[in-house]
Amino acid sequence: MTLPRIDTLRHARSPTGLLWLLGVALLYVALAHLSLRYFSINGKISVAWLPAGMALAVLLMYGKQFAWSVLLGEVAFIMQGGGSLGLALSLGAGNALAALTGAWLMMRRAPFDPSLSSLQEFVRLIILAGGVAGLLAAMVGTTMTVVFAGPSQADFVQNLLGWWMGDLVGILLVTPLMLVWRRPPAGWLQARRLTEVCLLLGLAFLVGQVIFVGWFHERFGPLAQSYWLFVVVAVATVRLGRHGVVLILLMAAIQGLVGGLQGVGLFADDVAQSRLANYWLYMVALSGFGMAGATYVDQLKQVQSELAQREESYHRQFADNSTVMLLIDPDGRIMDANLAALRFYGYAKDRFLAMQISDVSQRSALEILDTLGSAVQADGAQFESQHRLADGSVRNVSVSSSPIKIGNQRVLHTIVFDITDRKRAEAEIQNLAFFDPLTHLPNRRLLLDRLQQALAGSSRSQRKGALLFIDLDNFKALNDTHGHAQGDLLLQQAALRLGNCIRQGDTVARLGGDEFVVMLKDLRVC
Repeated sequence: MTLPRIDTLRHARSPTGLLWLLGVALLYVALAHLSLRYFSINGKISVAWLPAGMALAVLLMYGKQFAWSVLLGEVAFIMQGGGSLGLALSLGAGNALAALTGAWLMMRRAPFDPSLSSLQEFVRLIILAGGVAGLLAAMVGTTMTVVFAGPSQADFVQNLLGWWMGDLVGILLVTPLMLVWRRPPAGWLQARRLTEVCLLLGLAFLVGQVIFVGWFHERFGPLAQSYWLFVVVAVATVRLGRHGVVLILLMAAIQGLVGGLQGVGLFADDVAQSRLANYWLYMVALSGFGMAGATYVDQLKQVQSELAQREESYHRQFADNSTVMLLIDPDGRIMDANLAALRFYGYAKDRFLAMQISDVSQRSALEILDTLGSAVQADGAQFESQHRLADGSVRNVSVSSSPIKIGNQRVLHTIVFDITDRKRAEAEIQNLAFFDPLTHLPNRRLLLDRLQQALAGSSRSQRKGALLFIDLDNFKALNDTHGHAQGDLLLQQAALRLGNCIRQGDTVARLGGDEFVVMLKDLRVC
């Protein structure tokens, strides 16, 4: 995920684009003066070179055009300090190249998320931008200083290390601050939330002052240990997220430097003994701890929020759906039922959820358990069954079950469709297609089908059969004199008596009118 570029910066030669470039250059100069004035031991190399972090953040957010701002800002800063034009151009080019290299390393393989929402992005920032690109800037800067100022070899090694440490701390402090705070935190201005934010930031400031600046030294001096701030940062990761953590880290960095340069607090002796190397290690560890915790907590909250939204959406769709839906565990217990299901089965919810699916299904308990097990293993099952309702009626149903996971439990999401009317219609269609509607005897189509089957069976068994064609004498006269109702009654009685005269397996069919056919199978010829 990359931030959108500002449209005017696509045309750097436009007046608005030039103003943006100039403004970033002026900000670079201001941060450079601030770094050397307050964060420098010898007036030459800063323990926290804030412009490095600002330059990287601007390039990541708004594009490589701002490398010109880095170059211009560094040249202006060096020239103001009395440095030569060659040194200014060399250092400016080195810092611009380092910022470009850092931005390129961050985005060259995978899409970079400028909000630093994952620990992976922060680690990439430290290693690639702070470590590799910072070392590049340090090597160029120290080498150019040797070329133009000519310090000793011992100074070269110390300056190289100090330069790299300063760039890395600047990137750790300023880049996350600008990237994270490019969008304000949600909900901080709400009354209760604002109170919590102010209390935690105030507590962090007070703890920092006690540890680093020596406040209340007489009372808390022996207890003012460095781990206090880790505890505060740990609380901030949960309550304030990345926005709060980067503020606390910046505040702690300033307090630590102020105390170290004034010779008080935790780093009182660090300037003389290690040139603030302990301070550097402490800030790297605190930044890594804080950002790792904040990104982890934010990711965890995001995952929990997404899961809660999905579960809420599922339950809402489940409860309000007009289709009959059940949740059944693999043992057949009904875990939940929506309103449509309660209406269909006719049970109160408490009673229904105390039942097994076998209490409503006409299938045996063993068949049901076997089907449920197969549905879980095969990612679903579809079948037809018969379910008994609370009023005792039995309905034909089509059942579709799919396994889903709710929490840590695997259950079957079951959809039930009432197909009773469809089954009845299918039966009626079947009856109309193959049976006479008046006598309910097989019609001509079914007779021909059975005749073909009988012929095939006769050829195998070498047995004979017979067809008897029967009609009713004077049936037309009966219809004309007594009416069609009496004629229909006669046909029904004839069909009933013919059916009583034949064996099981034989067929009586009505061809139409008063014509009947009797098909006899498996006859012995004497």
